[in-house]
Amino acid sequence: MRSFGAYNVIDYLLNRVKIIRMPIDRGTDLNKYFEIMNTRGVQLSAIDIVKARLMRHLSDPHDRSLLGQVWSACSDMDHYVSMSLVSGDTVKRRAVFGSDWEQLPPNDFGELRRRLLGTDSDVSNPSVDSQPLSMTLDDAIAAYSRVNEVVDTDEAEGDNRFTSQITFPTLLLHALAIRRPESVANREDRQLDDKLLVSRFTERLAKLPRSQKASWVQDFTTDLLRIRCLFDRFILKRDATLGAGNESTTDEEPGNWSLYRLSRGESVSRGSRRDSPRYLPSFSSEENGSDAADVQRKVILLQSALRITYTSPRTMHWITEALSFVVRHADLNQEVTAQGFLNVLENFALDRLEAAMAPDPEKVDVDPNGHPLGFGIPRIMFTYLDYLLVEEMNEPSFTFSYRTSIEHFSPSKEDVEHASTATHVQDRDLLNWFGNLALVTVSTNSKFSNNSPREKANNRPARRQSLKLELMARRAETSSWNDDDIKAHHEKMVGVLQNALAQRP
Repeated sequence: MRSFGAYNVIDYLLNRVKIIRMPIDRGTDLNKYFEIMNTRGVQLSAIDIVKARLMRHLSDPHDRSLLGQVWSACSDMDHYVSMSLVSGDTVKRRAVFGSDWEQLPPNDFGELRRRLLGTDSDVSNPSVDSQPLSMTLDDAIAAYSRVNEVVDTDEAEGDNRFTSQITFPTLLLHALAIRRPESVANREDRQLDDKLLVSRFTERLAKLPRSQKASWVQDFTTDLLRIRCLFDRFILKRDATLGAGNESTTDEEPGNWSLYRLSRGESVSRGSRRDSPRYLPSFSSEENGSDAADVQRKVILLQSALRITYTSPRTMHWITEALSFVVRHADLNQEVTAQGFLNVLENFALDRLEAAMAPDPEKVDVDPNGHPLGFGIPRIMFTYLDYLLVEEMNEPSFTFSYRTSIEHFSPSKEDVEHASTATHVQDRDLLNWFGNLALVTVSTNSKFSNNSPREKANNRPARRQSLKLELMARRAETSSWNDDDIKAHHEKMVGVLQNALAQRP
């Protein structure tokens, strides 16, 4: 065996050994991660593969550093990116997002690099995300032995408060769809299946000449950060501090729907003032008119309706439409008004509603007007109807909960022994009409079981989760629920939907 002297060992460590950085997400179990890496290794995720392939086209280590920092901040979906990108550094936050923390970062890669990393490398303030992917041991010791300056700021406020409605891979697919080339068909590039994440990026890069790949990656870096900022401001979240008794989408997702923009505020601690995050309504009255608060309520209501309608990330194209709208305005430096944004959401919903209600000659299970029956009724008919009924019934406090189960108000299996003539349906085909159905939670469907309409009407908390169900319950408890009632309710509710389609711009 070759003998190594002290000098040779030091020389070998400094010049032959390389330390490979392994950036990990916030909240990772470090003990488990260390065990995996030291035993069997871990399979690269699609996000890791895409990031590595983008990095491949950036030769400048500082460009790679910028991409890595933006990527890491944008992947933290449950915190505002303007906080994650420059955590603890209010000076850089002002440089990138303006003195009020509300400005979009520059869309020029070089300018963003200058503001975030400085003209040269960020050696004066090294961090996990601002170092090259690999360094010699000597470089690593020099970089990581420095002590970072801690900036006095209240970063903890709002931590773990918000819950995003999509994951980072889905955000990446939305970003690709928004910035798709004109020659690419929507059908190909707007599929939001995260299983196709790697292939989507591979195909996009493969279509570019070699000379354009680096600039495309740079443009995508700034686009991703700007789109994520707009996502934070205009796409709803769950807010754990708003527990007003409304049902969450899941047991693990407390709070209520919210739509806030992040702004710079001040807090006082031990007699000194310091910057702190402040959360304001995305559409304020001062900027958008006196009725902006009411329109903001409608925006939250409709976004939550679309969220529970299209539960799979692969079908959340309404987010792509909404983000495309605000991105176009941002590119032109135009203000996004509350009413303009609401119009985009309503047009998307109405397009889907029109398709859902269009007579289909190939369908057998339809009512006399050609509308679908029973479990074949698209969910958008239930959710958009409730959205419309909020105004018609003057129920501004109504909120959407996560509902996936179609409930037969007059049960398909009637309890004949205890049946009442007032709630008996003779024509059993009517049970599958839209007029006899409501969209409820799985637990409510289980509780209702085969109870009579009047018994279901007595469950007041359950019936409040759908305004359509509320109307059915009111009729059953004060009058009857028979063939004529189902037909009357059916015609009225379908009429509300048809009227909305007829009045669209």
